[in-house]
Amino acid sequence: MTAKKKQMLLTGLLVLLALTALSAVLLRGTGVGALDALRAVPPRSLALLAALEAGYQLLDALACRTVVRTRAPGFGLRQAWEVVHLNIFGDIASCGAASAPMQSYALHRCGLPVGAGLGLMTLRYVFHKLSVMLYASALLAAQWPWLKESGSAATRYLALAYLVSAAISVGLALLCTWGRLQRLALRLAARLPDTGKWASRKGKLCAQLDALYAESRRMLRNKACCARLLALNAVKLSLLCAMPWVCMRALGLPCPGFAQMQLLSSLMLLLTGVLPNVAGVGPTEFAFLLLFAPYAGQSGAALALVLYRTFTYYLPFLVSIGPFCRMGRW
Repeated sequence: MTAKKKQMLLTGLLVLLALTALSAVLLRGTGVGALDALRAVPPRSLALLAALEAGYQLLDALACRTVVRTRAPGFGLRQAWEVVHLNIFGDIASCGAASAPMQSYALHRCGLPVGAGLGLMTLRYVFHKLSVMLYASALLAAQWPWLKESGSAATRYLALAYLVSAAISVGLALLCTWGRLQRLALRLAARLPDTGKWASRKGKLCAQLDALYAESRRMLRNKACCARLLALNAVKLSLLCAMPWVCMRALGLPCPGFAQMQLLSSLMLLLTGVLPNVAGVGPTEFAFLLLFAPYAGQSGAALALVLYRTFTYYLPFLVSIGPFCRMGRW
């Protein structure tokens, strides 16, 4: 393993340590029984949480394969699974800086040009953001009367979250499909300095924009592929949104019904996606406690949060170490 890879691995482990310290702070006010409550979680509940997380990652890999196969028909599910986990590792170990290069390198080894790989991964991200907004919108339309009557704290942030999420989704979609916006982006990129590292960055940025536009046009012409991608994203989000309900039930905490928890969890994802984060830490903790503390209490919600993050943050990162170590020099 190269020194660069060792440094990234160490950084990722330090991030896990930092999140553990944050969890300890959150649990400090829950009393001495916090660890006992976590140890008392039934094994079947732990197995269900592990299965939901594994299902989410599998569906994410299927979505990744669907995107890449528009350009490389022979791209396999295992290769897609590894690309998805390289993204997880990069998001945590490098605060996202190395995610795109590692995914692009993995796709390049599968025969895709670097620019095409970056374009396809950007499209995957665009569809994910759009799917989160559509999923939350569908649940909100069906259960708005309940949410309004419940007086949930989410209603205070809902309009802003929707506005920012819509701006991000629409902006990225237009960048992928609207030639005028792409030309504007290229003109802005051309204004970057031609000296030092900026010259190289400018060339790479222009090439990435060209590749993104080309791959977007190719993929969006395939309506069946787009519909399949949205459907896969909807199913994977339903699994992720089921996990807070399972966590709270496993701990014996009071919580709304399954359908209402799906709504609150989707709003949590919406809020998480528009708040700044460091290595994926911060927004999820804030949104989880904001939405679920009114039902389970601050102490109960903190316990559920620790259990939830164990399966949605710690476990995926530890699994992603394998694909990262097998990736080789990049």
